[in-house]
Amino acid sequence: MAFTAYPQSVVSTHSSLAGGSAATGDPLTPERENCKVQVSAGGSQTFQLWLECQYDGTNWVTLWTGASTAAGTGSASANVATSPVVAVVPGRPVRAGIRNTAGSAGDFITAVVAWQV
Repeated sequence: MAFTAYPQSVVSTHSSLAGGSAATGDPLTPERENCKVQVSAGGSQTFQLWLECQYDGTNWVTLWTGASTAAGTGSASANVATSPVVAVVPGRPVRAGIRNTAGSAGDFITAVVAWQV
């Protein structure tokens, strides 16, 4: 197996996500021992963010969940969230999930970053 240089990352864009709707980002599969991951997101509306892992090859299990907070002012304002650093099992995919908690559609971006310690 060829090892991937670290850090690894995957960024997913969720355009015009309807109010109350959820989406998941593209998966990232850390390949080495002692790997840590962190998920973050930003968007035009308030949102719930979570990090999930596929431990058994089929089912996704939530490792962390959090809510957005407002950041910035005026035209530079946005809603953001970042998870704590989480240890994961190598070879198991992880991904971000996001739910638009506002009443109208919004645009969001999620990112999962992995690095070896």
